Amino acid sequence: MLDLSSSVLGGNSGHPLICTSVACREAAQNILNDMDMNIDPCTDFYQYACGNWIKTTELPADRSDTSTLSNLHFANQEVLHGILNSTYDDLLKRLKNGTQSLLVEQEIDRSNFNKAKDYYDACMDEKTLTKLGPSPLYPGLAELLKKPTINEMLLYLTAKGTDPLYSFFVDIDSKNPTVRTIVLDQPPLVAPSRETYRDAEVMEKYRRGLVDMLTSIIGTNVNKHSAKESKRLNLALWSAADIETRVKQFVDMEIMISNLTVTPEDHSNPLLNYNRKRLADVEKTYPLVEWRKLIQSFVPTMTPIPETLVVSSLPYFDGLNQWLQASQGKANEMIKNYLVIRYIFDKSSQLDPKTSKFNIAITNSIFNGVNVAPPRWRHCLGSVASPSTFGQLVGRYFVLVNFGGEDKRNRILEFLTVIHESWKRRLPKLTWLDQTTLQKAMEKLDKIVHKAAYGVLNPDLRSPSSLQAFYHGTNIHKTTYYGNVLSTDQWALNYSWSLLGKPVDKTMFNLNPMDVNAYYSADQNEIVVAAGIITSPFYNDELPDAMNFGGLGMVIGHEITHAFDSTGRLFDGMGRMTDWWTKPTMERFNQKAQCFKEQYSKFSVKDGNGKVYYVNGNLTVNENLADNGGVAASFDAYSMLAQTKKQYALPGLDLSPEQLFYLNYARAWCGKATPQSMVNQVLSDVHSIDMTRINGVAQNSDHFAKLYKCPVGSPMNPPTKCAVW
Repeated sequence: MLDLSSSVLGGNSGHPLICTSVACREAAQNILNDMDMNIDPCTDFYQYACGNWIKTTELPADRSDTSTLSNLHFANQEVLHGILNSTYDDLLKRLKNGTQSLLVEQEIDRSNFNKAKDYYDACMDEKTLTKLGPSPLYPGLAELLKKPTINEMLLYLTAKGTDPLYSFFVDIDSKNPTVRTIVLDQPPLVAPSRETYRDAEVMEKYRRGLVDMLTSIIGTNVNKHSAKESKRLNLALWSAADIETRVKQFVDMEIMISNLTVTPEDHSNPLLNYNRKRLADVEKTYPLVEWRKLIQSFVPTMTPIPETLVVSSLPYFDGLNQWLQASQGKANEMIKNYLVIRYIFDKSSQLDPKTSKFNIAITNSIFNGVNVAPPRWRHCLGSVASPSTFGQLVGRYFVLVNFGGEDKRNRILEFLTVIHESWKRRLPKLTWLDQTTLQKAMEKLDKIVHKAAYGVLNPDLRSPSSLQAFYHGTNIHKTTYYGNVLSTDQWALNYSWSLLGKPVDKTMFNLNPMDVNAYYSADQNEIVVAAGIITSPFYNDELPDAMNFGGLGMVIGHEITHAFDSTGRLFDGMGRMTDWWTKPTMERFNQKAQCFKEQYSKFSVKDGNGKVYYVNGNLTVNENLADNGGVAASFDAYSMLAQTKKQYALPGLDLSPEQLFYLNYARAWCGKATPQSMVNQVLSDVHSIDMTRINGVAQNSDHFAKLYKCPVGSPMNPPTKCAVW
């Protein structure tokens, strides 16, 4: 262990001041524990920053990956676990400093807390759930099986939030972001990527997993209570042979559907996916379901039926329609079977522990290489704290216990502004932007809205009565977990459709406060940073500024960069999808972005059999642009601060504050995963794998090369560098 007590006073010595506080000493030790000092940072900066972390970190048996980011997520879950395992009175004893102003309307607050806790406790009541077995699913399944036509089955499933053949939802209109529109899109797949369906070995495991799941749910050997319930509902149980036949049909059809879906690259392209159609034309062209009748079932009373909607993924619907026409009705039974099994699969995760484990076996073991189920409390916490249940409500108690109040939120808003100002200084220096485009880019940049930590309107996390009104209509009982799920699912669906026909509320905070996340919304032109990520290693008031700028500063800069990436550049300052770039500037942007596509496509991972999969530079280009732009903007912001404020390094590291900036950026993305999980990410995720995110940025940074004295031509300092922002 290196000596962390040494302190060098800065000034004339040319050395930085050394922070020797307890927090700094602990941070230094943590960094030393993560680093691999035997690795040359100019050869592999990721291994230099994270090598020992990778060697010493055990991949949890119930997870397909682990990382600095996911560890924060699970640490936040532990906080929520402690909150929901206690009482409201216990909560009051654990308040974080600075939260006193949030402690208002305590009787309403207590009632809200108990609603979330009742939901959680019902999920944790394994004795009651085990007795019920899969039977809570039976009433809905029996109702579905009574529907005589595919059209009626789809009407029923969409009303229950299941999307087997399409996604149907309300979203902000990209060309008129002051209103919302109905969107019709391709369905989500069960497997993590389209390519997964082309792996015969995985598909055979998937088929066996479905057979086991269906045998447990609707096979002839279900428990006594479920058998009795099936008899009461006149719901026929399926024989082993019947299940085998049905599963084969289901998997065959799902493979066909996966082949029809558009690629992830095309699906993320807003220009390709904004196809406004007249409702009458959609009904005529895609007669899969009575679309007008479907819309009527969702649209709030007194709201007129929209006569247009946006159809995304047009090639999918064209292909599905052609397949249906070619089958001439011969595939009707196959489709009905597909709808039934997809409904069962989607609902199975919310049944008793024994039954839900079959769902977990498919999603975790077969698709991600994880053979151990997570503890029940983690499942229940994920259920109660999801966006479609009580995420905002539970988030209030997370903030009270683990974050702080308005003072801290306002400090983060100030920090957001510091990075924003750095971007404003950088833009005019970019010579490839012509004056026309630059002026409009500056206008857009000026209009970006900042939101930090938690929502203060609709709902206002500070106000228990605001949260009570927001969750009005949810009916929660201690003994009916599946009923609670149905209630919150219906509430979320109704809430989403209630927004149709109303002006878009730009005050909404669309992250749960405990999320370890941040985002940029192109159609709202806003940056949102959740409280869950405002902690070490991303941000800590007690640590040197360099670490905060390399952590949260980079995250903020990353999100601002999204306003000008391949997608963000298609939206103006008002959030409207419009072409505001001149043609010459757009061509120069595309040339510069191509450099990133080629660079990142050279990184690769191997699956369990040694097969090489290359990063998709086209799919990940926006995130790669954001990483590079975010680091550059935050480093400039830090450099300006360092001119007027004393800066500190950490003891025992022999690193300047500027070097510490890059090191903390890197260690925030240390990660480890099963080969299957990494391949899934490469095939379908818009984010590059962790190693690529670190080394790709290092390769493009002149500052990094200078600070770490990397020779030109070394792996982390190639002669050709990519730069856009």
